[in-house]
Amino acid sequence: MPENSISVASVNTENQTVLLLKTDWKVPFNTDFPDQQYYTGYLERAYNVKSFNASYLDFTFYYTDSAVGKLNFNGSKIIDRGEWLKCDNGTCVLRLYLKTPGVFYGYTVSYTADGKLSIVFKDAPDKLSDAIVALDAGHGGKDCGTIGVNGIYESEVNLNITLTVKEKLEKAGVNV
Repeated sequence: MPENSISVASVNTENQTVLLLKTDWKVPFNTDFPDQQYYTGYLERAYNVKSFNASYLDFTFYYTDSAVGKLNFNGSKIIDRGEWLKCDNGTCVLRLYLKTPGVFYGYTVSYTADGKLSIVFKDAPDKLSDAIVALDAGHGGKDCGTIGVNGIYESEVNLNITLTVKEKLEKAGVNV
């Protein structure tokens, strides 16, 4: 694979936090919360989040030998600051520090028409009615889950709880 270099095209924090990066080509990258703690759960897999307490996230760019540009997040509601950590062995790491540890609403990534990598960080909704919450009761259809000692399926209990939560959220003005 050809090597890549990354440069900061712009950081915009006017309405939401948008980071634009110029790359030589569309390199693969990975995002991680290295300081996040997990616990071992189902099937002995350690991917269960203990509690979301991350203070930063890392974007690791592969096949990349250099990264330059100032990262100014003044005005961002989510990102406090950013820095290029290292570039070696064909990878560069961009670390973005959260303004408040454990407060992160997600992001979307796409390429602009002129080929820049666009990372848009979601801000907290201004008010509860701006929030959209998805509820998943789990189980259902052919998978009813376990059956309790009283003969009630797990899917029935989960659905009742989910419908109760849905009703309470809607009364509070949340879009469910």
